[in-house]
Amino acid sequence: MYADLTWPELREAIAAGKVILLPVGTVEQHGPHLPLDTDNFSAMAICDEVGRRASEDVLIMPIVAYGFNWHHIDFPGTIGIDATHLINYLLDITRSLAYHGFSKILLLSVHGSNKPFLDVVARKTVMDTGSLCASIESFPGASQLASGLFKSPTAHACESETSLMLHLDEGRVQMDKAVREMDDLQSEFIYRGGGAPVNLMEWWSAYTTSGVLGDPTLATAEKGRQYFEAFVESLVGLIKEFRARPIRPRRDQH
Repeated sequence: MYADLTWPELREAIAAGKVILLPVGTVEQHGPHLPLDTDNFSAMAICDEVGRRASEDVLIMPIVAYGFNWHHIDFPGTIGIDATHLINYLLDITRSLAYHGFSKILLLSVHGSNKPFLDVVARKTVMDTGSLCASIESFPGASQLASGLFKSPTAHACESETSLMLHLDEGRVQMDKAVREMDDLQSEFIYRGGGAPVNLMEWWSAYTTSGVLGDPTLATAEKGRQYFEAFVESLVGLIKEFRARPIRPRRDQH
């Protein structure tokens, strides 16, 4: 854990070429059955386990706990951060890391609406610092498992998120309040969840009254365990590959 080290110990981690893993979460509504910190809690649980399994390769940063989610603001509890503020804040972090000598930085979000901003931050970090910085969209192994494991669409406070929380902290999941709610304007081009060919984010309250999009009533702790393991193993594999990846010099062709 990055924050547990002293500065001389951090200098050793820089010399060892460790990869930085920076989780970026959010505080927002997750239906009537999941807590507001669902994304932050699950992200840190994943990162903690990755840190245990790849301790020689990675340093886990403290989570950035707030993200872009103004589309959820009609539901009490949601904290929204302006897009420009989020990008500049994250850039301050990555530039600091690069200044200290970390050359490999990974940005992880389990909150979907953070992803385009993390991509911008990663690209600007590479251009501005010379360090390699990448944002994580999804993992093929975990995504393939999810497509067969979960019987309803993966969207928000859904079967997959609820299963993960049941595995990680079942006592904070109020399954008696879980409700199924789906978007009735899905098409082959516009749908909720990863991989949609058209990105459209409307006000969340325009198509759900509960805050849920999906069917959390199908969730189980065993499904969550399998998904957790697939996600962690994929992330460990990425970190090892990313650490070994060479930084190729730019070549000005003017």
